[in-house]
Amino acid sequence: MEEPACTATVLLSDDDFPADYVHHQHPDDLKPLQHPLPVIAFYHENGKNRRLHLRVSFKVSDTLFVPLSFVLDTGAPMYFYLSRKARALLKTYGLVRTDETDVERLTIHYGENQQFRAPIEVIPNIHDPANIMGLSTLMRLGLQIRQDGIKFEQKFDYL
Repeated sequence: MEEPACTATVLLSDDDFPADYVHHQHPDDLKPLQHPLPVIAFYHENGKNRRLHLRVSFKVSDTLFVPLSFVLDTGAPMYFYLSRKARALLKTYGLVRTDETDVERLTIHYGENQQFRAPIEVIPNIHDPANIMGLSTLMRLGLQIRQDGIKFEQKFDYL
């Protein structure tokens, strides 16, 4: 009998996140700041678990930014899967709104003054409170994985 081609865990676990993360989130996520944090994209490996991560701030007003951490998942077809807390906070600031077709969308800012209203879903209970940035967003931002690190074609200091 042949062994399965892949034995890595598909579900998120604590091993998918750096040691300083608590419940799949950076301890300072969701805390409003007066300036955006530097964008940090990194590769995390722990045993068989290997994940790409992004910490980025969202501009919620002219003077406030909210940092969030994401697992970058090329297998996730939606743009964003947000934890219940992240969705609620971004909704409070008006970044998450329901459109005329009853789809919730998150407004993101990137590149040279570009803006996009990305459809979102609440993350499945089994992954909550993690946040996942899916393939559609990664393609729009121009994800590039190189030996010298993770880069994006589109430049952004915040989303």
